[in-house]
Amino acid sequence: MEFFCPARALAVPATLLDDAYTSAEKPTGKYGSQATIVVSSKTTGYIQFDLSTLPAGTQAADVAKASLTLFVSAGSVKTPGSFSVQAVAGAWDELTLNQANAPAIGATVAGNIPVAATDGNQFIAIDVTSAVQQWLAGTISNYGFALVANGATMLSFDAKESGTTGHNAQLEITLVGGSTSGAGPTGPTGPTGPTGATGPTGATGSAGAAGTTGAAGA
Repeated sequence: MEFFCPARALAVPATLLDDAYTSAEKPTGKYGSQATIVVSSKTTGYIQFDLSTLPAGTQAADVAKASLTLFVSAGSVKTPGSFSVQAVAGAWDELTLNQANAPAIGATVAGNIPVAATDGNQFIAIDVTSAVQQWLAGTISNYGFALVANGATMLSFDAKESGTTGHNAQLEITLVGGSTSGAGPTGPTGPTGPTGATGPTGATGSAGAAGTTGAAGA
């Protein structure tokens, strides 16, 4: 009888490096130290992750799924609607980012994510598998995500500086088969084990056939 086991999957959390937002009303304002990430028609959110927690040699094909989880700050949905997650096309960091020096925003990773008035104090999970695979393949550079409001939508997400809930943005990457990176080096040979006990004597074999009679001597 043969048994087949499904491939194991390993979920690896990426490290959140930076989160911030920019404001069109205050182009030089810096908001990387704020407790929330404000997303509206006049503000754009930015989040950036480090993928060094993945096993060495992880390839794009190893990624089964990547999920971005955001926590909607309590009472922050001022105008329900939707927002999009887009790839950031240039380098930035939360201490210096503002509207005036913000990098360009690239392709949409996930669009028209709905937000209801009742979504405050709730998590929103977003599939960003394609972006993470492109980062690992080198198709695009990992500069994180931009959170862009659609129309008049206005809400906030908890930042890592939030002292209220601690529900900062999270990126969880699920790998097929745990890790498909190359095998590690062969370990050293272990010591020789003790000699085993002498086995039992085997059964006596049957007698062979009699040989022919030799010639008479002189």
